[in-house]
Amino acid sequence: MPFPVPTLDDLRQQFRSAIAARLPGADLTLRFSNLGVSADVMAGAGWLQWQYLLWLQQQMFGDTAETGYLERKARIVGLQREAGAAAAGNVVFAGQPGAAIAAGVAVQTSNGSAVYTVSTAGVIGAGGTVSLPVLASAPGSAGNALAGALMVLVNAIAGVNAQATVDVSGITGGTDQESDASLRTRYLQRIQMPPQGGAAYDYIAWTKTVPGVTRVWVYPLNRGAGTVDVTAVFDGRTNIFPLAADLTDISAALSPLAPVTANVGTFALTAAPVNVTVSALTPNTTVVQAAVQAALAAFFATTTPAANWGDGVTPSSPGGKVWLTDLADAVKQAAGVQHFDLTAPTADVTAAAGTLPTLGALTFA
Repeated sequence: MPFPVPTLDDLRQQFRSAIAARLPGADLTLRFSNLGVSADVMAGAGWLQWQYLLWLQQQMFGDTAETGYLERKARIVGLQREAGAAAAGNVVFAGQPGAAIAAGVAVQTSNGSAVYTVSTAGVIGAGGTVSLPVLASAPGSAGNALAGALMVLVNAIAGVNAQATVDVSGITGGTDQESDASLRTRYLQRIQMPPQGGAAYDYIAWTKTVPGVTRVWVYPLNRGAGTVDVTAVFDGRTNIFPLAADLTDISAALSPLAPVTANVGTFALTAAPVNVTVSALTPNTTVVQAAVQAALAAFFATTTPAANWGDGVTPSSPGGKVWLTDLADAVKQAAGVQHFDLTAPTADVTAAAGTLPTLGALTFA
């Protein structure tokens, strides 16, 4: 039975009634009654104490604890908040052949939202350009940039154009510091599913210690007896699938923790785009279309591959399916949608082995 928490008005009435009961004839209803003012002040102090107790109660439990207390609880069981990572890539500089660009030169996005420094010095070649590696000055996904994005020199350099562009590979790898929601999920998983010396969910928890990893799937006995294969995605990136360096990082995280008898492998899933056609959208405005696009993107950020262990799947509820009903519900929940027809896909989608359903072309017919 929950304990009834009094409101401020309840406390004011209690204090007024208590004073009146002990001082017969006292009129606490008078506007400038000293006793009435005293009762109100004491009620306010008591109410603040109640609010503190309610707040403190929330900090006792991992599912409601706020940042500082959540981090402390996580540290007790050996979990740390994942730090953000700085984005890196190459920028193409143009100018007069022979013009030198020193290491440490700063460039920034055209709107100044992110700053990068050149990692390795270079000289503009005979063709009038040179591609040099850069590193974002601060960690975070804001440092990621698409191929061809415009960059601007922070300080002018003789013989070098003020504007540069991101090369064809883009600037990638920037991730934000782990959110409270993500840390809370890992903490709750840790206490609900404590380490078992190599259970499937152990591999999930171990893999999520790699910065940027958001979802993990485990394939026990995938290559035969004694084998375990692991794959993951990085939802904070434009390309969510792990690169070769990411697979190396995951392997390095698993190696000291996995049982010595386990043959552990890592691999990257491939995208299986699902083209979606929404017909008769009402109202069919750019704002509503954008809302549908965002809703579908959020939906496909929860899809799963054909696996029995991992985020969103269990042995009793294996993954790899995109149900039409779920897809329609995602569109229906988009802000402003009054009516629509989902004309593609026409049947539930089943992911092939090693693939993850992703949002393909979205068409409004």
